Amino acid sequence: MENASKALIIAGAILLSILLISLGMMVYTNAKKVANTDAIDELAVNTFNEPLESYFGDKVKGANVRELIKKINTNNKSDNPPVVIEIQASGSDPITTTDATNKIYKVDSAKVGSTYKVTYGSTNGGMSTAGYINQISIKKN
Repeated sequence: MENASKALIIAGAILLSILLISLGMMVYTNAKKVANTDAIDELAVNTFNEPLESYFGDKVKGANVRELIKKINTNNKSDNPPVVIEIQASGSDPITTTDATNKIYKVDSAKVGSTYKVTYGSTNGGMSTAGYINQISIKKN
């Protein structure tokens, strides 16, 4: 009888330890999913921003500004963009819109022989709260 009670105590301890190990694995798995989601979000933001940032600079040629405008228009025309990008144009010969509501810009409003200063926009550093570029400032030099 004494051996049977010790066997039940040992069996209970084994079941309890298996339960604790399972609980620890569950917590670890959930924490890993949260960490991976943040990394994926950051990757998506970087993938979105990098092609646009390659056009930034103080003396960007008009042909490159036209390519940037094409990329912005493609983004703004897409069905579900992460953000709609707005161009803040200033100086002589500003970039104009063909559709102000949907923020579609005239590609040929950037002159091929001219140079432009292209930077982030002024509101919130040109970034959305999620980190996407949502404003670009284009000023003719």
